[in-house]
Amino acid sequence: MEDDPPVRFVARRDGSLWPVAVNPANTTAVQPVKRLPSDFLDDLLGEFKRVVAQESHNPRLSVATVSPSVIPTYYPGFRVFHYLRARAPRGPWRHLPRGTPLDYDVYWADLPKLNRAHADATAFFTRLYRCSAVYGLPDLSIDSYLEWARKLVVSKSLRKRFRSLTFLDSV
Repeated sequence: MEDDPPVRFVARRDGSLWPVAVNPANTTAVQPVKRLPSDFLDDLLGEFKRVVAQESHNPRLSVATVSPSVIPTYYPGFRVFHYLRARAPRGPWRHLPRGTPLDYDVYWADLPKLNRAHADATAFFTRLYRCSAVYGLPDLSIDSYLEWARKLVVSKSLRKRFRSLTFLDSV
């Protein structure tokens, strides 16, 4: 897989941001990005389609998440995960082993807004969303992720929401 091109975002008239490549020889010159970060999402969605197309559950499947950037290539962000700390004797998580991730919150820093407001550092990161609320996942087990991937490959609105939240640039 190739590295992301150097990218910065420029504001369009409608207030949205548009990625442009930075010319390493002249950092003030910009050019359209040849391979947008969204191209990598297309690759990821193709992998989701491949995995959910398999008829049998592969016991060797696992989930890896990529954390948001903490440097301002995109808006800086981080996730706070919530885990099942003890085996639940009953309830929706009784079938899950201890240590299973249940949910996460995404926090982000809207740099242009913070720069305009000259906000203090205590309000730098704000909660953007909770995974279960946005995607309707009951937990973050393999089975829940597979069900979510099945929905993602068939639902245009879910893919649009996923794309907008992946790069923390169009909330």
